[in-house]
Amino acid sequence: MPYEPVAIWLIDQWRRIGLNATQKFLDRGPYFADAKAGKYPVFIWGISDYVDEPDLQFIRFISQDKSPMSYGHYTDRLLDELFVKQSQAMDPVERRKLCKQFQLRVLDEMAYIVPTLWWHRMIPLLPIVKGVKLLPSHFLNQDLSNVWLSKD
Repeated sequence: MPYEPVAIWLIDQWRRIGLNATQKFLDRGPYFADAKAGKYPVFIWGISDYVDEPDLQFIRFISQDKSPMSYGHYTDRLLDELFVKQSQAMDPVERRKLCKQFQLRVLDEMAYIVPTLWWHRMIPLLPIVKGVKLLPSHFLNQDLSNVWLSKD
């Protein structure tokens, strides 16, 4: 998992500007319990969803009293409103516009989160493995019934 190298890099960057950050390693259960309880001012969280759907992606970033998946400990009623509007929008162009507004609010206007990397799915295979069709998702196209080994 890439979390430890990213944390080390972030700590180094913060120290360069005078912040004294430390890294704490926890198992998954205690980690999310502490994040939910707000025990840390910053935590790293990877997002890997099974479908590229704004409702699923954005639920993490609305106000904490509106979503059990929001660990940011902030209240932002504009985000809450944008979330509902984009979810109910029937016109794809309108929904895209609302999603863009939501993203700008989270990443730019308020900077509730700071994306640190983009993780592409890469799976090295021997040249004899044939029929594999991989998508950038860890969850889709897991059917291996069309995979075979070639003699060449």
